[in-house]
Amino acid sequence: MNPLKTLTYGHVTAKKTINRGVVESRHDWNVLYNYAKHLAKDKKELTRAKCVTLMFTLYELLVEQEALSDQRKPKYCFLWNHNNMTAITTDYRPDSTSCNVDPASLIRYLRYMSRLKPYYRLSRSTHVTGTTVGPLKCDAETANKVGYDKMFLNLLKEDYYDGHLYNCKISKSHIGPLRISSDILLAYPKAFTTPIYVELRGEPNDQISSIRDAGDEDDIIKLLDDCVCQLIELLLIYFSEYGSTTHRCMAPMFLAVILYGTKLQHSKKSAVDKAYRRLHQGLSNAVTSGNKGKYISFRSIAYLLNSCLYPADIKPLCDFAAQKILESTEHIPMEWLENICFASSKAHYKNDSFYESISKHVIEQAGCASPQVCLNLLWSFARVGKGDMVTDALERRLAEFTTEAFAGINPAFRKRAADALSQHVSETTSSIIAGR
Repeated sequence: MNPLKTLTYGHVTAKKTINRGVVESRHDWNVLYNYAKHLAKDKKELTRAKCVTLMFTLYELLVEQEALSDQRKPKYCFLWNHNNMTAITTDYRPDSTSCNVDPASLIRYLRYMSRLKPYYRLSRSTHVTGTTVGPLKCDAETANKVGYDKMFLNLLKEDYYDGHLYNCKISKSHIGPLRISSDILLAYPKAFTTPIYVELRGEPNDQISSIRDAGDEDDIIKLLDDCVCQLIELLLIYFSEYGSTTHRCMAPMFLAVILYGTKLQHSKKSAVDKAYRRLHQGLSNAVTSGNKGKYISFRSIAYLLNSCLYPADIKPLCDFAAQKILESTEHIPMEWLENICFASSKAHYKNDSFYESISKHVIEQAGCASPQVCLNLLWSFARVGKGDMVTDALERRLAEFTTEAFAGINPAFRKRAADALSQHVSETTSSIIAGR
């Protein structure tokens, strides 16, 4: 069939070239990847329409992977038009010739998506559609309701520095049409310029069989939720079959931030929440059951623990982390100990040997800990009644810091920390923490 068809979207009728696939070539994949990277650096461009299209595009990217072709039995298809936020069901779907994306590349893409948090932004906004011009902000995102400060900083940051053209000194060696930084936006992904096909399993709801008006925001959310549930299922299949242990630990963290923001607050009731829990359980089982005697980084363990949102599911992971720490003879960086302790204490995991083993690493490395790490570790140990294991070493370290060293820590967090730790540290240390 000829993909050039006359399509009707709401009140607009026009001829458009329809995309056969989201990424039909390596070039298309690079354009999509770099666009997400571009948006992550400049979130002012992130509109509601782009948030919806980013989620549909990620889903369709998984659908089109050759590795998952046998898993898919689509029942209906719709055309999503980013320009006017409409979706029209259709029986026509051309065969796509998509570029296969390897697990490592997909993980990097999910990292950028976690910085954008498209689904979370939509769920926190009053209106999904409304204006598609202005940036979509999350006012609730700045609220710090958890007694820990920036716990996910090291989990979400890049492993390497990406140079940007505007941050580089341009020398003669950079001059020329082929020497442009890859950070510079050269083209928009096809999904943002022409309609794309999106396949879903099941039967279309009669009430949302077609969305012909950008004002039908409830219908868009219903369609998006169906899409996200099936996206989560595909990610579980993909990383279970083809991902490494590291990929299986990282994927849940990035997906959780995409869905719930960095505070990971969820309702525990929606279909999306249940789908995410199944993904985390599946990938956790794949990691813990097949890792006996094998190496796994403590960074990966921190990812897996902190992305577990259900107390009933986290105890086996804490047991797994405890076993690995007890067996380890290597140096464990403080930032990973901090995050592992955070997740374990939040779940009220009280294995004595686990905390004794961690305390040995903390005491050994206390001299290089930052104020933030000291406070978070003190709080984590105190939370499970084991603060005495690390108090002396971390109090000595806190006494070494100047006032300027605490400048980057939220004053409200310092006050809460001082109140929470008042029964576990000396009055002098409490004054240092509170900034008195």
